[in-house]
Amino acid sequence: MPIRKIEANQAGLPVFVAADAAGTANAQVFSLSSHARAREALEFGLDVCDPGFNIFVVGDDRSGRMTATLSFLEGALREGPKPDDWVYLNNFRRNNEPLAVRLPSGKGRRFRDDMAALVPQLREVLNQAFSRDEYQQRLHDEDAAMRTKIGKAIEVARSAADASGLSLLQSPQGLVVAMVGDDGKPQDISSLPDAERTKMEKAGKVVSQMLAEVNRDAARLQAELTECVGALNRSVAENAIGGLVDTLIERYQDVQGLNLWFVSFKVDLLDNFALFLPQDEDSDVTVHIATPGGRPTAEARYAVNLLVDNGDISGPPIVLEGNPTYANLFGQIEYRQSGGVLATDYSLVQPGALHRANGGVLVLRAEALAANADSWAQLKGALRDGLVRTEEQYRAGSVPVAGAPKPAPVALDVKVVIVGAPQWYYTFFSVDPEFQAYFKVKAEIDAVMEASSDNLTCYTGLLQGFANKHGATTCAPDAID
Repeated sequence: MPIRKIEANQAGLPVFVAADAAGTANAQVFSLSSHARAREALEFGLDVCDPGFNIFVVGDDRSGRMTATLSFLEGALREGPKPDDWVYLNNFRRNNEPLAVRLPSGKGRRFRDDMAALVPQLREVLNQAFSRDEYQQRLHDEDAAMRTKIGKAIEVARSAADASGLSLLQSPQGLVVAMVGDDGKPQDISSLPDAERTKMEKAGKVVSQMLAEVNRDAARLQAELTECVGALNRSVAENAIGGLVDTLIERYQDVQGLNLWFVSFKVDLLDNFALFLPQDEDSDVTVHIATPGGRPTAEARYAVNLLVDNGDISGPPIVLEGNPTYANLFGQIEYRQSGGVLATDYSLVQPGALHRANGGVLVLRAEALAANADSWAQLKGALRDGLVRTEEQYRAGSVPVAGAPKPAPVALDVKVVIVGAPQWYYTFFSVDPEFQAYFKVKAEIDAVMEASSDNLTCYTGLLQGFANKHGATTCAPDAID
């Protein structure tokens, strides 16, 4: 380029005329040329679905890196799809290993409420079914039939005893064979003559064998009665609850994760229908089934733990976790005091930031994550496996609680964005040999930018937006100049 001479009044900073507020209302920090490469990197990282393409935003202190990143993410994800809800459900085969099930956005809350409403409905129909006269009469008839059979067998043994001059007496150990005198009291046969005593002993052995057979028959008949009553109870319960349960199953038939659970749920209801029935002696409902002590209520056994509820959001979640401890990232298992001891169950599993950000973006501050080295190690494991695991063992200094839940892991689909100063990138993260495998995108904000018309126009918009955000009126052009 040829060198030409200019006058003094031609040298100096370019003159900039502030743009109207209306023309700069939508200005974004990432529209500045200093942020152009970072913007392109963020767009690239968000577009690539590979789990290794997470993003590290590098910017100097006071560069507005976090505010700018969050603002950019909100705009970029505004039209994205809503992620699924997640619930934990009781695993009826292994009670301490709750099942994680995903439902379409908004259906998790509805399912929780439907299950909560189902319990009192089941209680009502079961109490009605087992209080009907037909059921009580059937129980009475089956019990009477068993007693009649046992009574007839006892009478046969009693007749044999009477024919031999012996009697059957009731003792604490049951019926026994004895010789009874005129006063009705048992007599000792040792005082009888030898021949008569031998005769009585032989007759006593025969009758005793008959009583032993009666006892065996009674035990068999009692077992048959128990089996019969159990089948009757199951049939009555199944007829009572079938309509309600089938209606619920039909309502969620399109939720794939619930199909198998509903099968085990229905079986468990029939195995534990006594949870819905009153256990007090004054109740009008009499059911011949025992409920072991310590069993949970029906409300607790069939509760739905709504872990993540995305029903009210409009797009993918953007979650900023400022204190990325293990519990804050991966969730925790809470405990309650019960009878002076700690107790817990699957309903007390609480979500972490990874659960809440699932299907969206998790934003972390580099310095905070570096201060929680264990969280950083666990985060890499979660990204590697594509799973979020909530483990009870991270209750520091505590004694493990017997039977504490071991929740099934939740499938992870998240984009992690770490935001920090260059020193954190170069001294902590980039020296980790695993870092590049999970954070392949670096979005670097330049420290300086050109004083161009486009940059100044954008900067004007940022000033206008800042003023509006903090309650001030629109800045006049003179104020910006």
